[in-house]
Amino acid sequence: MAVSQQDTLKIIAAMEAYEQAAFDLMPPAILLNGSIIVKTFGNVKRILGKDSVIGLKDLSDPRLRSVLEQFIQNPALPATMESEITNGFLLKLSRLAQTNGAPMILAVFDCSKQTRSFHEDGGETFHFANWSREPSDTSALAKAHAELEHNELRFQTAVEGSSVGIIEFDFEKPDWVFAKHVENLLGFEKGAFENSRAMIRSRIHPDDLPNNDAARLAEEQGQDTNLELRLRTKSGQFRWYSINSRVQLGKDGRPKKVIGTISEIDDIKKAQLKAAQDVKRRDEFLAMLSHELRNPMAAITFSLDCLNEMEQLSPDAIQLIEIISRQTTQMSKLMQDLLDVSRLTQNRIDFSFVPHDLNESVPEVVTSIHPSITKKRQRLHLQLCEEPLMVSGDVSRLKQAIANLLDNAAKYTSEGGEIWLETNKQAGRAVVSVRDSGFGIETSTLGNIFDLFFQANQPLHRKSGGIGVGLFLVDQIVRAHHGEVSADSDGPGHGSHFTISLPLTTDRGNEPATADELMFHGRHVIVVEDNADSRMSLTRLLQRRGFQVTEFEDGESAANNLTCLQFDIAIIDIGLPGKNGLELAREIRQHDRLQNALLIAMTGYSQNSDRKSITSAGFNLHVIKPTNVSQLCATIAESLQSR
Repeated sequence: MAVSQQDTLKIIAAMEAYEQAAFDLMPPAILLNGSIIVKTFGNVKRILGKDSVIGLKDLSDPRLRSVLEQFIQNPALPATMESEITNGFLLKLSRLAQTNGAPMILAVFDCSKQTRSFHEDGGETFHFANWSREPSDTSALAKAHAELEHNELRFQTAVEGSSVGIIEFDFEKPDWVFAKHVENLLGFEKGAFENSRAMIRSRIHPDDLPNNDAARLAEEQGQDTNLELRLRTKSGQFRWYSINSRVQLGKDGRPKKVIGTISEIDDIKKAQLKAAQDVKRRDEFLAMLSHELRNPMAAITFSLDCLNEMEQLSPDAIQLIEIISRQTTQMSKLMQDLLDVSRLTQNRIDFSFVPHDLNESVPEVVTSIHPSITKKRQRLHLQLCEEPLMVSGDVSRLKQAIANLLDNAAKYTSEGGEIWLETNKQAGRAVVSVRDSGFGIETSTLGNIFDLFFQANQPLHRKSGGIGVGLFLVDQIVRAHHGEVSADSDGPGHGSHFTISLPLTTDRGNEPATADELMFHGRHVIVVEDNADSRMSLTRLLQRRGFQVTEFEDGESAANNLTCLQFDIAIIDIGLPGKNGLELAREIRQHDRLQNALLIAMTGYSQNSDRKSITSAGFNLHVIKPTNVSQLCATIAESLQSR
């Protein structure tokens, strides 16, 4: 019968409970298995002068030792008898059972009648004046004995029918240990260790001795321990073993003894070590691969820049350059993800923790992912928390985590689907929620969704690519910020819901300077952006900094209001439907009263030719999406001050 370590510990706990009950039930007594004292009950120390006894040889009083030896060695004597040692001191003896070829003897001291003294070696005298305790009745003793036999049988069955050994040692016996079945685990005959802790310790691998000694120190302080170490078997080989120990406290609250289980885990441990080594080699390979690929990718990127600066390119050449540029960007992202995986798994990423408002990062993320959402004609619903969500974290890494969730939602949602991105505050934590109406996740795979290289099963017609690192990076980044990330889904076809939870901080960080706040206060800004979510979030962030903001969803509606508008700053997206940002900027410059307005182009285009077109249209500044609002405001402040 195979018995788990947990079941064995339950049996030990039952025996401990019984021992305590027997202690309270019985008068001072000792339980012997042959000449070995295996248990003591009651206040035996008051009688023997010590309770750290192992066998009859430890009993220094010759009269007591003689009576016990006769009763043990002479089976012809009655099973129950009384013996008056000296001066009316009564010893009640009972032969209980035969265990392992030796009689189990219960010796009960009845010191209720007279004062009694005897001498230990060295002449020390112990007195027991007027100390009494009525012995329990026979039925109670019989019941206790039956319970002991029952627990002993369960204990024997558990140990002998499993590959688990039992270790027990007493803090008052420095080198003594009760090691049942442990010799067999190491290939030795029973009794080979002679109940010696030092002998068992000598078989521990030298590299594991510090961990073993630390566990022993913890036990001395009353702490339970779990330890994995290598022991040398009889064949001379080292094998892995697991030792789980529990500390039993005495009535004074101090550690009294330790009871534990030992089991062999060699195959499991070696498999774990091999898996860890394989993971290490994989991470080293990914780091080398991503690093080596960056050099040729850099050459390709520089070559594309050169081609973009060339004049008189045919339409076909321009289209091919755009294709190469998009694919190069995708390849660069994949390599960066692999490099991040390698750095995270090897703890080689340095996070720069600074207090910042999480609400400010979300719009920038939305801007960066918006092309993917627009391409599939999906609808993004953005809802930001009304109050700041101050967290301490690495701004770029947290944006990366949110971006991965949003990109994942877009990737696994069909064309025309919907995505919800929300921030809020719950129970003192900042919460970012990304929900979609996409393909959904099977319940059976939710537990593995954040594993490295894991990819849920998808129908062939819905394959969305990816190498299974995005969600792993989200999980690792969030964990590094003492946060939590979770995934939920009602199953295939019912969408997915991902939630990031981060601890809030009371540190406000480096808030905008008072001078900038005064500079922005009352200044009128128009925001022209066709993406409703980006427009709304940017507007809210600008308003928090004191700007007065007017929104337009396209260039035509903004142009129609130029005659009645007076503004100081215009933030205009270049890729607007209908009248684009360049055309709108030219119209603005035609109005004399708007000649001094600060025009800011906000676009994803960053080539030299794009910059020339933007400048010639009348823009003062060119901001690349995704836009950092704090940096944008700093740039605005600098421009206003220089005027």
